[in-house]
Amino acid sequence: MYQLEREERLDLKDIPDIRLKRVHDYWQDLCGKRKMPARSEIDPLSIWPALGRVNLIDVEAAGSSSNNQKRQYRHRLFGSLMGVIEGKDFTGKTLQDLPYPQYRELLNRHYDEIVEQRLPSYYIIKGVLDNKRYSYDRLALPLSDDGENVTGIMIASFPHLLD
Repeated sequence: MYQLEREERLDLKDIPDIRLKRVHDYWQDLCGKRKMPARSEIDPLSIWPALGRVNLIDVEAAGSSSNNQKRQYRHRLFGSLMGVIEGKDFTGKTLQDLPYPQYRELLNRHYDEIVEQRLPSYYIIKGVLDNKRYSYDRLALPLSDDGENVTGIMIASFPHLLD
């Protein structure tokens, strides 16, 4: 069971966690004068303090408008520490494979926002997952293989149990 208690989008300049700030700074350095870097430019050693908490998401194009398919988000990499926290490794799985409908809807909405705006986002999310209250900070950074369209998202998140 998943129940969202609160979600709050904050300005990127207000990131309090130094590990998330370093990931954001690294992403900005990769951007240079571009809107977003390519996934192939990411050097895992450059973000090593956050590595086990990083997910790489592939953005898969939506189907034709006649069949009303939404775009899909597939985990290219599901961070090893995130797998321990979630109790599963979602590498290779789409958001549709997540077992909690309300959580899927939240992630789809946030990822759609990144794809459509082509901008990073920083959220603090509080909720209950399997009867455990938690809060997590999530930084989501768009990636582009063609320099224009979002083809991937790098997620860095740091969950905290509240109870």
